[in-house]
Amino acid sequence: MGEPFTDMEIDALREIGNIGAGNASVKISEILGQKVDMKVTDLTVIPLSSLAEPMKGNAEDMVVSIFLRVGGDVEGSNVLGSIVNMFQKDLALRLYDLMCEKPMGSTHFIDERSQEKFYLLGRETSQAYLNALCKLLGIRLIAEDPILTVNKRSIIMKFMMQNIPSYNKEDVLNIRTEFIIPNYGLKGEFVLLFGFESISEFRAIINKMLNQ
Repeated sequence: MGEPFTDMEIDALREIGNIGAGNASVKISEILGQKVDMKVTDLTVIPLSSLAEPMKGNAEDMVVSIFLRVGGDVEGSNVLGSIVNMFQKDLALRLYDLMCEKPMGSTHFIDERSQEKFYLLGRETSQAYLNALCKLLGIRLIAEDPILTVNKRSIIMKFMMQNIPSYNKEDVLNIRTEFIIPNYGLKGEFVLLFGFESISEFRAIINKMLNQ
């Protein structure tokens, strides 16, 4: 691993992540017409090869994921990362019922119509999160078109790893956010990854902010 982030840098990144999460929760609330709570639950710089380790015990869960590559410009350097929204499959079906104002338990599989709803959710919430980061850090980040997959959680995370330029080489910035829809007991996970090549650029911006 490279030089670890200081406590001040981690605190600053976590605060920025929580602001991004707040921005995304507003967007989800608009889409669902429901209160949504969202907060950063994990923020680490770890070897990419160990990314799946914290998932022991639930790696085999079937999940619905909406994956988006992230690209942009930070301090004149290209930034590459990825975002994934993940829901356990049974919760995803209930979430679709909520989006369509259908009775809970009405949906039993992901069809083409439900895919479009999840595309909307993933695209809008991811860009809302990124927009907050861009505004706070003075950078440009854009999410590409979403890819929807229903598979084991471990397979989804491997797919994310393969879409990070640092794969099997360096560290990644791993920001995990949980969101909960309290009125319906629904929850999901929002994971944002940036490769090693991007971490140093973020670090320079964070330290510039801390020293102002």
